[in-house]
Amino acid sequence: MLDFLWTLRGAAPLNPNVAGEVVIDRMEKLLAEAERQPRRQAPERVTFDMSRWSGARDPLLPMSLYERGRFSIEAGADGRTLSYTLSSIHAAWAGVGLASALTAIALLAGARELHLILNGVVLVAVVYGACALISAAQTTRLIRETAARS
Repeated sequence: MLDFLWTLRGAAPLNPNVAGEVVIDRMEKLLAEAERQPRRQAPERVTFDMSRWSGARDPLLPMSLYERGRFSIEAGADGRTLSYTLSSIHAAWAGVGLASALTAIALLAGARELHLILNGVVLVAVVYGACALISAAQTTRLIRETAARS
């Protein structure tokens, strides 16, 4: 239902001249460069699953927002595609937690401060949304470029 807030799904068309295992090898390399720990589940499937904030990470890496994901090769009517699902539930919960804290402060502060705190909640939502959109755009571009190479 609301999982679009923390999940990025997509599919990238593949070059028909490149084997699926080669594309998955590229995804493994991409994950390693993004400081993720890839696990090959099958010849044409790789996943990663890690805590978002475990260890030192570069927050500016395109995939830094996502702590869990799956890449797999799928055959369709229009040819093979690289299907992917990436999720960032920790970031979503952090945003919800901050918005909840600001709302609780607003209720405790009384009606005269309520509009200021609610503006803070809106600001948190806008900043989270902007960061999520930028990360989704960068990650989608990077995955498509990596998958499309010959």
